[in-house]
Amino acid sequence: IEELDKKTKSFNIRLFHINEKKHSLVTHNPLGNFDFEFMVNTVINKYLIPSGKSFAVHGAGVSYRNEAYIFEGRNGAGKSTTAQLLKGLCDILADDSIVIRKIKNKFYFYQTLLHEKNYNFPKSSKAYPVDKVFFIKKADKFYINEIKNKNVILKKMLKQIFTYQDEINKQFAVLVEFVNETKFYELYVKKDEKAFKNFFKKQMTQL
Repeated sequence: IEELDKKTKSFNIRLFHINEKKHSLVTHNPLGNFDFEFMVNTVINKYLIPSGKSFAVHGAGVSYRNEAYIFEGRNGAGKSTTAQLLKGLCDILADDSIVIRKIKNKFYFYQTLLHEKNYNFPKSSKAYPVDKVFFIKKADKFYINEIKNKNVILKKMLKQIFTYQDEINKQFAVLVEFVNETKFYELYVKKDEKAFKNFFKKQMTQL
C-alpha cells in the first residue's frame, strides 16, 4: 500500500497496518527478516510496553534459580558470551533484546519476539523476577565490583535502551525507578566456562 507524503511529495510503502480498536495487525506483502524485526519492534515499543510501567533494552540475560540476571555493556563487551558461558548452569533468556516491566513494586524480565543475535533458545511469556544487573568487561580474571553511583548507572542504562524518540520520555520514569531499586555491578569476565560457572555460583550466594 502506498501513501503520499505531502511534505516530500513522495510515496511511502506501508509494510503493515495496525488496527488499535480490533487489536489486530495486517501485512500486505511477504515480509523479509528485516521487515519482520521492524514490525515487531514497532509493536513492542508502541503497544506492548505500557506507558510508565515498562522499558526495553539491548542486553543479554539468564535465569538462575528462577530469577533473572541481566548483562549489559557496549557492543563487543561480551554480553552474549557471558550468557553462553553459563549455559547448563543457567537458562539463557536473551542475548540481544529485553523487556523489563514493573508489576506491584517488583521488576520482571520478559523475553521478546525479536531475533536474537547469536543463539537460539526457547522463548515464552514467562515473567522472571530481576535480581541483579551486571555491566560486562573483558578481563584476565573474574571480579565483581558494586556500582553505587545511581547517576553513573542511569547514564549507562540510557545507552542500552531502545525505543522511538517520542517514547523515551514515557519509559524514562520507570527506568529511573529500576536504577534506584536494583543492584548493579561491574563484572569482569575471562573466557573460561568451568571456572566462570564456579565463580558465578559462589558469588550469587554471597552478594
